[in-house]
Amino acid sequence: MTLKRLLVRGGKTPECVLSPEATLAYMPSAVFGSNSGNLLFSHSVMRALAVPDAKVVADAFALQLSDEADLAGRVNEQFDAVILPLANAFRSDFLPQLNRLTTLIDSLTIPIVIVGVGCQIPRGVTPATAATGNSKVAAAVTAFMRAALERSTRVGVRGEITRAYLQALGFGDSAVEVIGCPSLYDKGPDLRVERRSDRLTKDSLLTFNTAFSVPGAGTFVQRVMRHYPRSEYVGQLHTELALLLWGESIPRVDRRLVSHPGHQLYREDRVRFFIDPLTWTRYFESREFSVGTRIHGTMAAVLGGAPAVIFDWDSRTTELADYHQLPHQTIRSLDEARGLAQIYEELDLGPLNRAVSENFRRYTAFLEANGLRHIWQPGRANPDYSRRIEKAPYPPAVGSIYGDSRDQILDRLRWLRQGPNTDKTRSYSAYAPTFSEKSACQLTHDHLSQITEEIASLRREVAALKADTPHSESLAKT
Repeated sequence: MTLKRLLVRGGKTPECVLSPEATLAYMPSAVFGSNSGNLLFSHSVMRALAVPDAKVVADAFALQLSDEADLAGRVNEQFDAVILPLANAFRSDFLPQLNRLTTLIDSLTIPIVIVGVGCQIPRGVTPATAATGNSKVAAAVTAFMRAALERSTRVGVRGEITRAYLQALGFGDSAVEVIGCPSLYDKGPDLRVERRSDRLTKDSLLTFNTAFSVPGAGTFVQRVMRHYPRSEYVGQLHTELALLLWGESIPRVDRRLVSHPGHQLYREDRVRFFIDPLTWTRYFESREFSVGTRIHGTMAAVLGGAPAVIFDWDSRTTELADYHQLPHQTIRSLDEARGLAQIYEELDLGPLNRAVSENFRRYTAFLEANGLRHIWQPGRANPDYSRRIEKAPYPPAVGSIYGDSRDQILDRLRWLRQGPNTDKTRSYSAYAPTFSEKSACQLTHDHLSQITEEIASLRREVAALKADTPHSESLAKT
C-alpha cells in the first residue's frame, strides 16, 4: 500500500504563515505547543514526507488534546498513516497526552510511525533505575509502546539513553531504532558547520539561550550579556513570546533572566523569538557562535551553519548531543561564562560533520522500513514545494517593543482592535458603568478607590524598574 495521505503531529505545516499574535493566541501554549523547538522537528518531518503526490497535514495537536468521540474514525477514513514526531514524551507531566495518544492508536486501523521519541531522566539516574522508579510513567510508556508496535515495524527514539530505558521495560533492539532528532536532517546529508572567526571578542555576534530551571541560569545570562555587548538572547517558550508581544512578565522566575520588560536585554532590543524554522535558521547564517542549554536552539544554529555548544544537563540534551556529536560541555560550565572564548577556541566540529552522513542514512532507512516515501529517494524530490517554503512571507523575528518597526507595531494594533465586537468582550481596563441618576460616567467612591490602588501599584512597578535599570533617571522622566 502506498501511503499518500499522511497526518503528522505538529502545530502547523511549513507552508502555513501566521502572525506572531495569531501564533501565540492558538491554545493556551501557542501553535508550537509551549516550546518553539517543536517546530523544528515537526516541520522537518513534514518536508521530508512531502513527495510530489503526497498530502501531508498537520494535526494542530488534536491527536493528543482532542476529546472528540469519533476522532479515530475520522482519521482512519481520511488518512493512510499517522506520523508522530515526538520529543521527551516519556515523562510525568506529559502522561495525560501520552495516554490519550495510546487510546487513539488502539482505535486506529492504519499504520503509525513514531519518529524521535525520548525519555527525560535527571543527571546521575540510570535508565534502569528510572524505569523501575516511577511505575506510573513506566506503565504508560509500556502501553504506548505496545500499541505503537502493533501498527509499525520499529519505534524511532532519540538516543541511547531512551533505548536503554525501553530495554529495561522489556523492549529490545527489534522494537527500537535510535535515529536522533529529525531536526538535523532538514538539509539532507551534506550539512557542514565551520568557524566564521578565529576567536571570540567583545564585538562577536554571539547568541545564547537557557532554560529557566537550569541551576546558575541567571548568573549565566548576566555574564554573557555584559561580556559580549553585541550578544542576543533567543527565547523558545510561549511565555517568552508573550513577554515580547504584550509585555507580560513571567512569574516566579529569577529576575536576572529575561522574564520582565525591565530587563536590560529587553530594553536594549537584544531578545529574539522565531515562530518559523526558516527565519530561525537563516538568522544564524550571520551569527558567529551559539551557546546555551536548549537542544533545539543549538540545532537551529547548526542548521544555519553556526558553530554551537550546548551545556547538557539531563537525558534530553545528553543523548542527542552524544548521538549527533554536537559539541557539549557539562552544566558546570554555566558558571564559567567568562571562559566562552576558550570554549570557542577549543571547539572541535569534526565529529559533528563526520556524523551527519551516517545518521542521515540511518534516519531515511528507518522511514523506508516503515513504508514512508521521502524527498531524498530517487525521483521523489519536490523542488516546487521547497520553493514555496523558501518564498513564503514568514514574519521576521519578534523583538521587544524598543526595536519594533512601525509596521510591526501597526500590525499589533490591528490585532488588538479587530472591530467593535471584539472590543465589547474585553475585560482589561474596560468601562463598567455604575447606574446613577446624575450621570452614567460619574465617578463613585469605589471607582476612586480602585484608581488610587492602580496608581499605587504603578508607582511600585516604576520603583522596581528604576532599581533594575542604570537609566532610572530617564525612565522616571518618561
